[in-house]
Amino acid sequence: MTTLHRPTGLAAAFSRSVFRGEDVCAAACLPVHGAGPHPHFDDAIWDFTGVIGLPRYLARYARILSFVEILNPQWRELAKEFIFARLAPDHPAVRELAHAYRTPVLIATVHGRLTVLTGWLNWLTEQGVDNLGEVTQQHCDAYLELRKKVRDKHGVVIRDSSPGYRMDVVAAIQELGYYKELFSADGYVSAFRPWGRRTAYSVAGMVRRTGNTTPPLSNDVFQPLVAAALYVVEVLAPHVMELQQQLQEMAPNRPGRNNRERPDWRVEVVQAIDRHVQEADPFDVALDHVVAERLADGWDPDDPLLRVNLISLAHETGRRAFHYTWLPTLRGRLEEAVGEVGLSKRWGRAAALVERADGRGSVPWTLPMNTTEARLQLSRARTACLIALAALTGMRKSELAELTHDCRLPPEQLGEGRVRYRLKGKVIKGRKLGGEHDQWVTIKQAYDTAGVAASLADPVKNSGHLFKSLSFYTPYEWFLTWVNGPEGRRLGLAPIPEVPVSLRMLRRTLAVEMAHRPGGLLAAKIHLKHISVVTTEGYADPRELHQTGEKSQVASSARRPEGLQRYYELTF
Repeated sequence: MTTLHRPTGLAAAFSRSVFRGEDVCAAACLPVHGAGPHPHFDDAIWDFTGVIGLPRYLARYARILSFVEILNPQWRELAKEFIFARLAPDHPAVRELAHAYRTPVLIATVHGRLTVLTGWLNWLTEQGVDNLGEVTQQHCDAYLELRKKVRDKHGVVIRDSSPGYRMDVVAAIQELGYYKELFSADGYVSAFRPWGRRTAYSVAGMVRRTGNTTPPLSNDVFQPLVAAALYVVEVLAPHVMELQQQLQEMAPNRPGRNNRERPDWRVEVVQAIDRHVQEADPFDVALDHVVAERLADGWDPDDPLLRVNLISLAHETGRRAFHYTWLPTLRGRLEEAVGEVGLSKRWGRAAALVERADGRGSVPWTLPMNTTEARLQLSRARTACLIALAALTGMRKSELAELTHDCRLPPEQLGEGRVRYRLKGKVIKGRKLGGEHDQWVTIKQAYDTAGVAASLADPVKNSGHLFKSLSFYTPYEWFLTWVNGPEGRRLGLAPIPEVPVSLRMLRRTLAVEMAHRPGGLLAAKIHLKHISVVTTEGYADPRELHQTGEKSQVASSARRPEGLQRYYELTF
């Protein structure tokens, strides 16, 4: 085997990298859109946003690798060589290395590695180390000790770091030694191996897991949570969709409203004011923080326009903002109009009645809302769709992100009173770049939820998918606050215990429910798209599985195409 010999130390600063001029995506066999960026090794920033097949859940920032944050210029080159080798292990220069990894990694993985590596290299610079040949085990131990604590931007310790993060830190430090012969500038001394022959797993103090560590939700959380989500989807959603249409009609800068021939603001805004008077339509109310800002800017507390939502008035003309330079010209007309028709929250003034969730009569589906509250109502409905789909299908975050507007396949009639509902999408985890198309058999509630999500989705921002973002923590907190607040009580929703909830926990809950039924282990394995039934056993906690004659029941279930639907019916 041929070994690459590279100079080390400061003398290597002018050595030419074997990857100089290489197309990174071509070397890593990553397909790129024709018009998309093609990062090259010499670039200081590698932009992978044009790569075809990246999962939608992967944030834009995670698709861009920036080496400029590394303080030492020669270590930027070293970091690029390391990341290139991890992305393209089949490159001739990488294949010759005895200790190099042979499997290409994902862009998300190298993004995380670069983040950790940047922290390590910059810490060395702060310690006065400008040559990796000077690094000792003491440096490694000191840096790991530092990273055992999570600190805020002021350096104050918040909590202990996770063993997984510590393992990433140790791995990044160790892996530089695997590629030292490849580096054109600097590297550890030949005899140095951080932490000797100990693995990153053991150095970080990882504990071998048994089974799945994500806990399922207890019934006192799961039941009111899913009930609230389905109430929004099945009862409130038709009204929310009507609200969405009204909001879209007044959206600023919508097509056809932004052209040079449009009337001057003096004409359009005055026309909007006159329309309020002619239709006896009260003006929208400004948010409390806007009123506070106006008072801080010197507005008179008795000003009749203090609480008028001027931005909403501008939106009525198709404009994005109201310019306060307009106010002196409009004030007289606007004060007169406000005095005549008054102020009131714009949306939901005559809301339709709906049945309360607890069956105790009917109430308006919403109280009057201003524009911001109306947009939050839309966001809340989309969150309800996400909760219901995650809970009723058990899809992973990556799979939910890939659902498109046409994900619902036509229902299949399997006999009298029996219908099979299916959703089509992609499985991302454990599959090749771009994922693999697959289908999920589900129940009618999940099928209908997908339809509601499609109606609520923004066709432009969502790029034809049900969800623009799979961010869950903050939307769920907003949803929880709404359910447990005055509006939830008014609608008869049962309160939800304030405990942590995640998409993984919803998936785990469904897995346990399905797998603990006769023959359910195989059904859960198929439905959750696990590679092995062993993974499903981990989800279901084999210590609690008590299924007599499991083999015969699994075989019987496998012979029935409708088996999975039956498990859904039994569970929900």
